[in-house]
Amino acid sequence: MTRCRCMSLIDAIATLVVLAAVTVPIATGVASLSRGSMQNYRAMSVRCELVRQAEGLRAAAFDDINVGATTVPISLPGGSADLTTTVSLADYDADAAVDASFKLIVIALEDREIRFYRSDWKE
Repeated sequence: MTRCRCMSLIDAIATLVVLAAVTVPIATGVASLSRGSMQNYRAMSVRCELVRQAEGLRAAAFDDINVGATTVPISLPGGSADLTTTVSLADYDADAAVDASFKLIVIALEDREIRFYRSDWKE
């Protein structure tokens, strides 16, 4: 009597179970890497937008930088966000009074911000 050497239904099911047990964790890992890459790309885009805005305000004339707050929507990978620029007069000489020739600029986007001072002093 000869035995059939073909695959039985039980063998096929066992093979699929083993294949699924290996494939699911690999697919989950690949999806996680992809999501992490997108988050890193978004974070890098946030930093670039903050630096671009800060450099633009550093290059602007002192009198062209108005005191107040502005909010501008910015397109980022994964969705847009609001870039907020706040300019206020600051106290340079610590006499508890703000100085008209000294401004604090705060640029915020999502959970990051850049702060710097500008003055109209001549060198």
